[in-house]
Amino acid sequence: MALTAHPLLLDGEWTAGKGPAIEVIDKYRLQPGARVGSADRAQVAHAVERAHAAFRSGAPVPHERGAILERAAGL
Repeated sequence: MALTAHPLLLDGEWTAGKGPAIEVIDKYRLQPGARVGSADRAQVAHAVERAHAAFRSGAPVPHERGAILERAAGL
């Protein structure tokens, strides 16, 4: 059975991990159920830098948080 490959969500975009792939084991069947990419050092550094930038910019105001939740509920 071919394993489904899953990308990483980095900086709001789905992208292939440039690190080694990791097999995820199904805890009930104890068999591989999926394969996910892992981030390499550059991808991790970029993600951390973007997280710091988001933290420095502060939380969105209440009406923006509401809009985000409305979009999430629609998905």
